[in-house]
Amino acid sequence: MLTSLKKLNKSASKEVWGSVLLDVSDILLQRKSDVSDREKDFFCEIALLLYSRSAPTDQLKLSRKLAQYAGTPVPLAKHLAHEPIIIAQPILEHSPVLDEHMLMDLAETMSEPYLQFLARRRDLGTPVSDILVSRGRQTVRRLLAGNRHIRLSRDTIKTLIKYALSDAVLREDLTLRGDLPPASCKQLLPYVSPTARERLEGMITGAMNAEDLESVARLRDLRRDHGSKLDIHDITLLWSFAERNRIGLDDLILVMLMDNRLNSVAELLAYLSKAGQRDVRDAIFRGNMALVIEVAKALKLKQSTFNAIARARGTSLRIPMSQAERWIDAYADLLASDPVSPDAADDVSFSARRPMKRKRQRGPDRKISSL
Repeated sequence: MLTSLKKLNKSASKEVWGSVLLDVSDILLQRKSDVSDREKDFFCEIALLLYSRSAPTDQLKLSRKLAQYAGTPVPLAKHLAHEPIIIAQPILEHSPVLDEHMLMDLAETMSEPYLQFLARRRDLGTPVSDILVSRGRQTVRRLLAGNRHIRLSRDTIKTLIKYALSDAVLREDLTLRGDLPPASCKQLLPYVSPTARERLEGMITGAMNAEDLESVARLRDLRRDHGSKLDIHDITLLWSFAERNRIGLDDLILVMLMDNRLNSVAELLAYLSKAGQRDVRDAIFRGNMALVIEVAKALKLKQSTFNAIARARGTSLRIPMSQAERWIDAYADLLASDPVSPDAADDVSFSARRPMKRKRQRGPDRKISSL
């Protein structure tokens, strides 16, 4: 630290002051939890002095460095939270040193742009969200409704529903909340789309749980974030795009099925499993359940993903859903007999989903048993 401080003199530029500020902060971050309260106080005094003479770009870098650091001195975190919004944002949204009382104080006093970043926090308690919904405007209300990491109080939900009657985006976000009580679901029923109505009815009856809602929301976010790029028809390019953007196979298949692309799903399964494309397509559309199940098992598809494929097949072929349920039960039995099933394993590595190497076979037909 002394070496860094020796760089300074009265005529030093803002860039030099900022460089020293970041050097000093690195020393604190490298120490991690091994920092005494006295050392934190000393760092805070030095950091605030250096900060006041640093360039805005270095001030922003400091805010980003300290945003998720649990050892950030509270006075420094509070100071950063009141800076111009671009600097305050990382601290407001992520800093773990801002406890509930501090967050309540910020929510009661800050302006709308600052409230928007508070509304994104994953650790908001109901006292804070109650204040935010009472003081915030449309964007804050939408952010709270879309923040599925927090629970909202009944009063806040009632307030959001009142505004949702004239705000389609807010309505949609509310229909994806697992903490929406049945009475609130019923209030929204006349105002939502058929798809959202189906979700609400499932929440009322208990047929749709929090995990189901999270899956729907995740797929919606994928579609919103990537748009038409998910509509690529070349399966090789589509999977390459999915890998680059960390889109899992299960989610990609579900998005494709939402777009009625069962043929493309068959092509994707064939590409990744190295089974014959025609074999997999025929298995899906002509009812070779054993082959479809073996491909799904080889690619470690989740039960919910296989369920969606089976039901999409039934809808596409206009056959009784009892056949889909038979496929679903068969796959469930197979997974239950496996000590490490796709639903039990938490392996999200993409190497496990890369196209499998094909073994040579004598006959013209390539079978999944060669996997």
